[in-house]
Amino acid sequence: MKRSDWDDFLRSFPLSWEAEANRLRRRLALVSREPRELLCMLCDADYPVWFAPNDLWNRVVRREDGSDEWPFLCPTCFARKAVERGVDSRFQLSAVDL
Repeated sequence: MKRSDWDDFLRSFPLSWEAEANRLRRRLALVSREPRELLCMLCDADYPVWFAPNDLWNRVVRREDGSDEWPFLCPTCFARKAVERGVDSRFQLSAVDL
């Protein structure tokens, strides 16, 4: 589907669907470009260097086939996905000199 076709399709929604259309546009933009580190694949925000322990990351992000559903997530989206997936954790922000 060409980008112009996609835009026409999204414009066909009633005004009450405008927020959903904008969300779909953002997702299309994220899917159609190469993912990169420090750019969240869900909210499209730049984020600082951070990490989660492997076992926590795997419970939140891994698919059954072992691949990551979203290779790059900001801390906020990671925490939201953890809650959605039933990973009951508290998150702590700390600074480490590298």
